[in-house]
Amino acid sequence: MTPPLEPVSKGLRRVAIIGGGSAGMSMVQQLHQVDPKFRPTIFERRSGFGGIWRYDPEPGDCEIVFDSRGKPRPVFRLRGDGDASVGKEGGTKSSFQEVRGYPPSPMYEGLRTNIPKSLMAFNKFAFASTGPVDDRVSCSSFPNRSQVEGYLRTFGEDSIEEGLSRFARFDTVVTRVERVSNVPGYDHGSGSVWSVQGRSLKDGKTFEERFDHVVCAGGRCNVPFVPCIPGLENFKGEMMHSAGYRHPERFRGKTVLVVGNSSSGCDVARELSGYLVREFQGSEEWVRDSKTQPPSTGVKVYHSYEDFESPPPLDYDPRDETSPDWCKRIKVVPKISRVEEDGSILLQGGQVLNDVDSIVWGTGYLYDLPYLDHSKEPFRSYPILPRKMRKPSREKAAGETQAAVADDATRSDSGEGAEHDEDEEGTASHLTNLDDWWLFYSADPSLIVLGAPLRIVPFPFTQIQSRFAAAFWSGKVGELGKLDRRIPTNRAERWRSKRISEEEEEEEEDRKVDGKALVDEARCDLGHPSDTAYMESMLEQLPEELRRRDEGWDRVSEWWNEMRKNNKMLRRDELGY
Repeated sequence: MTPPLEPVSKGLRRVAIIGGGSAGMSMVQQLHQVDPKFRPTIFERRSGFGGIWRYDPEPGDCEIVFDSRGKPRPVFRLRGDGDASVGKEGGTKSSFQEVRGYPPSPMYEGLRTNIPKSLMAFNKFAFASTGPVDDRVSCSSFPNRSQVEGYLRTFGEDSIEEGLSRFARFDTVVTRVERVSNVPGYDHGSGSVWSVQGRSLKDGKTFEERFDHVVCAGGRCNVPFVPCIPGLENFKGEMMHSAGYRHPERFRGKTVLVVGNSSSGCDVARELSGYLVREFQGSEEWVRDSKTQPPSTGVKVYHSYEDFESPPPLDYDPRDETSPDWCKRIKVVPKISRVEEDGSILLQGGQVLNDVDSIVWGTGYLYDLPYLDHSKEPFRSYPILPRKMRKPSREKAAGETQAAVADDATRSDSGEGAEHDEDEEGTASHLTNLDDWWLFYSADPSLIVLGAPLRIVPFPFTQIQSRFAAAFWSGKVGELGKLDRRIPTNRAERWRSKRISEEEEEEEEDRKVDGKALVDEARCDLGHPSDTAYMESMLEQLPEELRRRDEGWDRVSEWWNEMRKNNKMLRRDELGY
């Protein structure tokens, strides 16, 4: 019998970081700051840092395909030459991911953040406030996509001496992560050896390397989600996910149903109704035509809300008399019940829409960890992506939410996912077997998942997570405290609580309400002020040497909290929505 492998290197600790967006970049920075013994390697599919903030002008033609269980799945099709195709028929066209090796970015050019740059910024690394418009980091309070990409590029160059790129392997896809050894008796996430396999997207060469730690930093905007709706395949018109939205003009002369009322859905509905905060070829004409009565764009906008009785969480309500004129051009409708055989759309409450030409799904994204081999230990016994338990009927799935698992991980959105178990693509609406903080893998803390909670401000949030993980792996701090899981994750007191006794916990597990636990631990939904409490509590558990006040690591500042609380008002003052 072959003896178990020892840790990769005694003294030095190799860390595989999968994903070169904001989370992966902050992880490298924190490993470098906390302990020089770490040897990080970032594996990034794109040609540089920035993740989804890097722009793909031609995502391709969105085709909704149905798998063997009847679940809809958006696929972006390209021509063989890589140009976007026209029409719904897939034919022999390759998908964007097949051609490029990564999914298209969900960003459109000119997209503005829905949180101000002062909240978004990494610790002690502010966005610039003044300077020419084309400066890499100069921008207004709510920067656009290219300005955020420039900020991340600058962070990659200047956040540590000699930059982060020396630790990165761009144009590289990780295909498999497998634990090949686990030696008992090690603390602080030590004792495991991980095999990381992948290939270069440039020359196709494959590799296999060993690491002591693995960081899953790919974010939550890679696999678009469309809910299961009975009869959806009967719809006669065009369907697309908002991940492929680039300009409103393609919908000229059409009646559009936008599904989902968090950030992406509201952005699309707002632009279709004629309110823009960006410029593109034909934008002035689009705004002018939208203001006529009826709009000479020929566009009619229905907006399907997750909760028909409530206003949207982030935008104006078209039914409110005080809302702007552009907003009142949007017709709010309930959720979809089913699509009839003739292609008409039956809504909850009985209303029928028979004039819809296009549906835009602003319904968010699924978690995806396709490289984790769940057929082998420890994932076989303790899966991070929940196993397939049953085939959900379309009727049951239609009764679930239309909203996203997370509308857009880059923009602090809300939403929960419809029932979805892991499928052959390694995706799921929620994660399992993470610790109480949704950071460390409970079966082996040498692996972490960054940025898994919903409704967070991703840059500072994942930077604090990265700092704690680096401190723990270096042996400078113990495990995070165990929390009282009876308290919902969106309540701030959850993150300062203490786990009840094991006996009480077992009793709590036995208590069910309609077949569900009293608190749904499958999703970690924060929002403010719960996100602040999470970050502050994690900072408080760091050793004194890593939470110096003059370095900004002692607590979340009062001005940050105040700005977070008033975020919607600040955005309306500057952007008008």
